[in-house]
Amino acid sequence: MQTITIKNKISKDIIIKGLYNNDKECLEDAVMNNINLENTDLRHKNFQCANIDTAQLKGADLRYCNLNYANISESNLAGADLRGTSLVGTCIAETNLTNATMQDACFGATDIGYAILDGCHFSTLSALHLPFTGTKSMQHCVFHSIHGEEYSFSAPPIVIQGLFQECLYFIEKNTLIGHLALPLSIQDILNNQDFILSVLARRAHKI
Repeated sequence: MQTITIKNKISKDIIIKGLYNNDKECLEDAVMNNINLENTDLRHKNFQCANIDTAQLKGADLRYCNLNYANISESNLAGADLRGTSLVGTCIAETNLTNATMQDACFGATDIGYAILDGCHFSTLSALHLPFTGTKSMQHCVFHSIHGEEYSFSAPPIVIQGLFQECLYFIEKNTLIGHLALPLSIQDILNNQDFILSVLARRAHKI
């Protein structure tokens, strides 16, 4: 065992301190004992498979954490910094993520059922594949492309695979192939028979 300490990121006050096998055990113990972890500094920690449902992590710094397969359901992560965090297989169902920052975060089979995602910021293409239709609310989200553009959306992006080498994304009135913006809306593409035929001909040629 080792002495593990969790501090407040602003005041630097100690929130919890004790002997644990790893950071995951420390965090699970804090949550189990209903310790308020608001504004805690948890950067670069390995919390894979942590069972921390109902965690109070408002404003927490979780940058570059490994949260793969963790259970963070019914929690409060409003304003949390999740940049660069890995959330593959993570359950954040029914969690409040209002204004959470999730640029460079990695998603895959992430459960966001009934989560509140209002004001969240994303930048990875894996974020656009999240099952947004199951959220409770997702108003004023923002996708940041690698080219510096920002795309606001309050409805689930439409994702089409197989037409091009990269996926085709419709984010509100904007169309992207990967991170590259196209000067066409979804309605333009549906109305443009020549464009559709050229894409299908290209696919047929590859086959």
